[in-house]
Amino acid sequence: MSSVVLLDPDPTRRPALAAAIAEEHVVHACGDPSEAARHLARGAKVLLADSDAYPTDILLELSRMARPAVPMILAGEPRQALTVSGAVYIEKPVSVTAIKSAILAASNMHPGETAPGGIPVRPSPSPALDPGDDDGLGGPSPAIARAREEICRFAAFDFSVLILGETGTGKELAARRIHRLSRRAGKPFVAINCAALGNELAASQLFGTERGAFTGAIDRRGALEEAGEGSLFLDELAEMRRPVQALLLRALEERETVRLGGGKPHDFAARVMAATNAELEASRFRLDLLARLEILVLEMPSLRERREDIHWLARRFLSESGDGKRLSAEALAILEAHAWPGNVRELRNVICRAIVSSGSRESIAPADIRFHALSRKRIGDRA
Repeated sequence: MSSVVLLDPDPTRRPALAAAIAEEHVVHACGDPSEAARHLARGAKVLLADSDAYPTDILLELSRMARPAVPMILAGEPRQALTVSGAVYIEKPVSVTAIKSAILAASNMHPGETAPGGIPVRPSPSPALDPGDDDGLGGPSPAIARAREEICRFAAFDFSVLILGETGTGKELAARRIHRLSRRAGKPFVAINCAALGNELAASQLFGTERGAFTGAIDRRGALEEAGEGSLFLDELAEMRRPVQALLLRALEERETVRLGGGKPHDFAARVMAATNAELEASRFRLDLLARLEILVLEMPSLRERREDIHWLARRFLSESGDGKRLSAEALAILEAHAWPGNVRELRNVICRAIVSSGSRESIAPADIRFHALSRKRIGDRA
């Protein structure tokens, strides 16, 4: 008996489908990806989903909640299902017989074989260039695989997340992926650069204003109100000034916001995620605010910790240019030997410069690999 996660947004169709297959399988019926993620993280063996209702990258992430990745059964238009590797597909309108055959195929067949009824079982993608991976979060290294697994686990809950990592490691990409995989996926994702929150304007930026609050003030929603029931991402958290920290702490404690010059409170229901590439010093950062933000902690690995991904990422960035360029072995050796103080962001910049430098040549040569001296100097100055 297989443990099956049924992911379907239709509240009337979902129970009927679950009941039809519950005699032979343990069925976890859910309507949002975060709930599906919880069941997959707890050991469910098959994911059955409506491929017309959920983005492909979310379905691919959900399938990887277990190791090895659980097989997927996608119900939808054949053309769409065929674009997803590692999946058994069934055409709409689905029948109970087709679903049962697909579960049997997904549970027992090996990649590349054909299931009963001619249902193809497609091999899972190799770590080459998987379209389900965000640039910067893909690759075969154990370090980034662990980060992806944590992202999936964290997405299943509403707790606040503190994301740690050096500049250019993909902290905002991680926050956006957590948001996309969560039950809040269809709601706003609002990002704030904390270094840009000056003391004087912080209140209006965070909470918004009512007309007449000060000279020139208009009715405007602040970032916390804009986030609604979605996610609020606080970047460069270590740069947030103490007075601004006090304002944010009060909003988190009260779970409401009030515009400047207004009296009507607005519910603050967003999930909060924050990121920093620097130590949060007790003398500069309120520990009571930190305690509210670090319930879950995600550490993004530096590129030095995931050198196996350098070739993968370089190929990814080259493929985005559409010029069909490739790396020579000598150029790759230079990339793999570099310290990468700017991490994935620096690698992308180096590849972009190499594309321009190589001109009409198909191959990227060692002479095309250029590390920007000014960037190195700035990084050194901050260290």
